[in-house]
Amino acid sequence: MISGGGSKGAFAGGVAEYLIREQKRNYELYLGSSTGSLLVSHLALNKIDKIKKGFKSVTQESIFDNCPFTIKFNNGIESIGIHHFNVIKNFIKGRKTFGESNRLRQLILNSITPNEFKL
Repeated sequence: MISGGGSKGAFAGGVAEYLIREQKRNYELYLGSSTGSLLVSHLALNKIDKIKKGFKSVTQESIFDNCPFTIKFNNGIESIGIHHFNVIKNFIKGRKTFGESNRLRQLILNSITPNEFKL
């Protein structure tokens, strides 16, 4: 099981990569939630390098149409907060999430080809 949480899921994906590649573990079932659900398809297909490339290039803008986060750098330290205006805007529009993540769907569609999906 690979959990979500962005970088937490990516860390678990790295552990899974180690177990699969280095320890030669073979799994019949892959489970994931949130970020983990994006990783397991690539792990199951042994497309680990492809998912690593995707994770290195993903940005908040490539996921969210209306980003619920603010990211600031102060003296080289990253600070993440809530973009309250965007959250309120989504609430007023009747959205079910804090951030509108329609772009994520396209990112996923571009990540897994129809042939890979059929495997």
